[in-house]
Amino acid sequence: QTMPTINPKISSQIWCLKIIAIFTIFFAHMPLSDKNVLSDNYMFVRLVSLLGMVGVPIFFIISGYLYKSGKILNKAQNLLIPLVIWGFATYVLHCFNLGLSSFSIKDLVLWILGYNCYLYFVPVLFTIILLYNIYDNDYIWIFIGVICVGLYQMHIIKYSGGGITPYMNPLNFIPYFAIGHLIRKKNIWEQIQSTSISLISLLIVIVMFSLTQIYTHVWYFELYSFLVNIAFAAFLISITKYIEKISDNLLILGKCTFVIYLCHMPIATTFNKVLPRFLTGYLEPIKILVAFSFVSAVVYVGYNILKRLRCDKIMLYLGYRK
Repeated sequence: QTMPTINPKISSQIWCLKIIAIFTIFFAHMPLSDKNVLSDNYMFVRLVSLLGMVGVPIFFIISGYLYKSGKILNKAQNLLIPLVIWGFATYVLHCFNLGLSSFSIKDLVLWILGYNCYLYFVPVLFTIILLYNIYDNDYIWIFIGVICVGLYQMHIIKYSGGGITPYMNPLNFIPYFAIGHLIRKKNIWEQIQSTSISLISLLIVIVMFSLTQIYTHVWYFELYSFLVNIAFAAFLISITKYIEKISDNLLILGKCTFVIYLCHMPIATTFNKVLPRFLTGYLEPIKILVAFSFVSAVVYVGYNILKRLRCDKIMLYLGYRK
């Protein structure tokens, strides 16, 4: 089936969604440093946790929307070379935070593969792309993914020991990719931007957030997560209808989001340790904003320098997008 072309307006909206998604990921990876301050403010903690959960599904939805079959070698080059480069660099920084004596080749390989590490997104995305090249059926993959998470929630599927973690299982995330692919295939991006969809999706998010108050934690691998994350993504898509064209600076930042994702975690951890101690409790988001601004600024400057030097291959290998 021929996929509909992406017009410039939707392209601008996608870049903005990527910026929002990468910002929310900082909420997940800069945990609250003083939980005692918030012990009586459970809702605030849950809200921060929810914000930290929506970024990765949004990236999978966007990846599904942009997906084209074939050219596996190109996709491997675009995803796996940056993964190895940044995986090595961030693992060294991670060991620096823990103590350089913690460095090992085995742990480096596991880090790059995403074992107990935020980098799981890249190998999982590449595996999903491989699965779609073998069998392209959105409804089947949604069904399989929902069943997989459901079986895990019922403790029928278990992850234990030194094997695969739930984050490394592509079937747990493939429904988001399939949803994005369906949106493109059915050409309904602009239909999602209707006022009714905006209100309904926001209502679902509010209701599901209220229900999470009975949970001890918020994370991906529960069935309600599919509903709240897809509704949140639909709400964000709906409000981007006001974006016709974005500024060059935002466009460049959007093209930097993959690099920001690949390098941000150890840097965010370091910021979490060194920033002033008074930035806790309700002031915690300030710390997240500072870390996000710093990482984004460095990556943004790197983009402009490499662009001026016409280092296209280096930009590709580092994960910058055209």
